[in-house]
Amino acid sequence: MKELLRCLKPLKNRIHFKYLITVVLSCITAAFCIDALIMLYSKFRYVYGVLNIASVIPVLILAVGLIIWQFMRPTDYRTAKTADSLGFKERFVTAYEVFNKKEPSQMEMLAADDAIRCARSADFKKIYRIKPNKKLLIAPCAAFVLFIAILLLPIEPSAEMQEQQELHEMLDKTVEKMQNEVEVSNLTKKQKKEINKELKGLKKELSKAQNKQQAANTVMQGQTKLKKIVENSENEQLKAIGTKLAENESTQNLGELLKNGNAEEFTEALNELNNSLSDLSEDEIKEFGRAFKDAAQSSELDKDAKQLLNELGETMQNELTDEQLAEVSQNLGGLSDKVNELAKQNNDVREAVEMLNDELADTGEELSGSGKEGMTAAKGEASGDVSDSSASDSHGTEPGKGSIPNANIYTSSAKGYADYEAELNQNGNGEKNGETVKNKVDGEYGEVLPYTDVYDVYKQEAMNGIDREDIPYGVKDIVKDYFSSLE
Repeated sequence: MKELLRCLKPLKNRIHFKYLITVVLSCITAAFCIDALIMLYSKFRYVYGVLNIASVIPVLILAVGLIIWQFMRPTDYRTAKTADSLGFKERFVTAYEVFNKKEPSQMEMLAADDAIRCARSADFKKIYRIKPNKKLLIAPCAAFVLFIAILLLPIEPSAEMQEQQELHEMLDKTVEKMQNEVEVSNLTKKQKKEINKELKGLKKELSKAQNKQQAANTVMQGQTKLKKIVENSENEQLKAIGTKLAENESTQNLGELLKNGNAEEFTEALNELNNSLSDLSEDEIKEFGRAFKDAAQSSELDKDAKQLLNELGETMQNELTDEQLAEVSQNLGGLSDKVNELAKQNNDVREAVEMLNDELADTGEELSGSGKEGMTAAKGEASGDVSDSSASDSHGTEPGKGSIPNANIYTSSAKGYADYEAELNQNGNGEKNGETVKNKVDGEYGEVLPYTDVYDVYKQEAMNGIDREDIPYGVKDIVKDYFSSLE
């Protein structure tokens, strides 16, 4: 059997190759037909990236066809039957059946041997020609012509389709511009990869927008996601080091500084420690070393940071000769440089995200239809009302455009509301059937304070608030400009 199959293998390969031609031609025909339908649909309804879709579909269908073709290899029996159809009068099928018998007769074995001799001498390349069906050759050509005809079909797109196309072209250019800016920035590969991932996701989400309002909402969501990159950036390593150092009493102050993101103050404190090494006892220095070595065990640290902390910890726990103290000092300087590097990386990504979010804010303004003029008007309204009231109350005294010279500041337990009677609706449905509760409170009358005494407090509270909350960057600008107008 093995000898027969070996002799028939060239024919088996040619049959399999013929299947390949059939599969490829069928896939191309199907792909162009589907592309034609999609292109026809896009003439009446906007389809984002229709040409890209049309170019991907043939590749996908062809890939699927090739996978299917791998499982279409002809069986041994099918190969023998095809060989017999080439003029060998059932020699090979008979031999195949003989070899599958447990105890074939002598006559049957002679017939099988004859089939093997014929297979050896047969020129299957000559007698089995690979010619595809004519219909299979015509079909892909016809499908391609149909696709081109529909592509060039002179149908004027509606105003809504034109608006959607212009919208997505503008959005794509914006995202591509942002991606280019990220690529030429000084960010690390990890930071670029993370930001580009968000930008690709933003582009994908924007492609689903049907109108400017949906696009504007998606842009705002994109701003929020980019802002989270800053929160989850390289500062994780600084916080990890700080958390570990804060667990040791000797380095608790250093650890708290890093945990709170005060990298500059940390490096200053580290330099002070470096300068005061000679004043510390050997036990104190070793305790510092133990804390630094423990900090190196944090899983969030990269290889360089772990190595620096390990070397510093081991050096501080060794016998402290003058040479060792010099090495400790050098390692402390290296740790300081590493912290500054991580802090700079975090600052770089923050600046990059701020720049990208500013561009998204401009895009959001354009989508909302307000533009720069709308933003200016909004800022004017935010400060104009206060300015008018200040003009009437202060009679020309204005530390700023919208300032009020004096402000009445009341405590939460205002004395003017003593003996206040409040009704509590127990069932919460709005009906006045609850119990009446009377409360008396002692309080203080508000004080009249100069404007300059309250402005800084209010401004700081507002700035802290917009940094903590997920507020669109365009709105942040309004708040910042409002308080600037009051100065």
